Amino acid sequence: MADQSIAPASTQSIALASTQSIAPASSTTVRRTNARLVLTELWASEAGDTVTANELMELTGLTRATVLAVCDDLVRLGWLQESSGVAAVTTGATAGRPPRRFSFCAGAGYVVGVDVGDASIRVAVADLRGGIIGRARRQAGFAADQGAEREVAIRQVIAAALADAEIPASSVRVISFGLAAPVRPSGGTPAAAHGTYWSRMQLDPSAVLAGRPDWQHWLVLVNNDANLAALAAGAHGEADPHGDYVVLLSGERFGAGIVAGGRLLLGRDGGAGDLHFLELISGVGDQKGLAATARRLWTATPGAASSLAVFEAARAGDLAATAAVRALADRLARVVAALASLLNPERVIVAGAVAASLSQLIDLCRQRLPDYAQLPPEVTASALGGDIVLLGAIQAGIKQLAEGALDRPAKALAG
Repeated sequence: MADQSIAPASTQSIALASTQSIAPASSTTVRRTNARLVLTELWASEAGDTVTANELMELTGLTRATVLAVCDDLVRLGWLQESSGVAAVTTGATAGRPPRRFSFCAGAGYVVGVDVGDASIRVAVADLRGGIIGRARRQAGFAADQGAEREVAIRQVIAAALADAEIPASSVRVISFGLAAPVRPSGGTPAAAHGTYWSRMQLDPSAVLAGRPDWQHWLVLVNNDANLAALAAGAHGEADPHGDYVVLLSGERFGAGIVAGGRLLLGRDGGAGDLHFLELISGVGDQKGLAATARRLWTATPGAASSLAVFEAARAGDLAATAAVRALADRLARVVAALASLLNPERVIVAGAVAASLSQLIDLCRQRLPDYAQLPPEVTASALGGDIVLLGAIQAGIKQLAEGALDRPAKALAG
């Protein structure tokens, strides 16, 4: 089974240095390796932090001369900036030279994350530390024969997010798409075996970017939305990124991002997290997510505005809504039990825009789970809300850029 490693939003998520030994090593290779070590440490530093050469020596094990030479290279390449620092305390007649201080340039480029969902299109623009500086969103709901209209809509939302961020397209380095469809490890989406959902959710990024010459230089990434949600959960502390967990997207349709031993499982065609088999499970019957099922179940209250209204009404004591939430909890417990039987994860994280309203449902699910699972996992609700796929898309873009950060300017470091 194909897999893909993931890591948290720390030094590991943006690791640039190879763990393999290099022998024999040329001076160019050594210099590039040292540059990666220094850039990794500074990329992982907090926004606004500056690091002295002495601190970098301690962090990397490099000599002072090497650290300063590498930092000078990285400043020239635009990855770092140098600040003058604070003058050392004067002792007697001798004044200490102020330390040289360096910081990572989070604005050296930007990442565009795109969550192309069934119900909405979300776009965010982030700096290279993942700080979001611009957003845009619109409702989706396009039919199978509206592919061209969908591409136009996505393009418009991207343009709106760039305008909100107030940055030129020329400063964007990568655009990262999350799709509600499998994505092969080698790229592309497989043809649907039957039905129209996969084919409707597939996307040709080149068609989206077509007609915008100022976007053509962007690096393009495409991943499954649940896999990106799993990446975000590990990066933002909701699960051990080196452990065993499942992120269950649970809005309009169930989909799972599966992490086993710190590896994101993809499968041959990227379909490892597709939960089509739920149609075969008694008490579940289809892949409809919690939001879609909540609206279907709460038939006693005409004109329910949204699935969130169901959970709010249940918390307020509405009997019909409470019955709907209990039915949803039982259904969710069966889904989690199926995942537990197949994967034995430590944790299942219920995610999506609806997750913030699920405290009562999660408690009920935990109560029902031992009836269905021999080895029940911990069940939690994600605090990342409707941003979880966007955050994963941004993290994937940053990781890709960090891993190849020195490739394009390698010639400048060859001296």
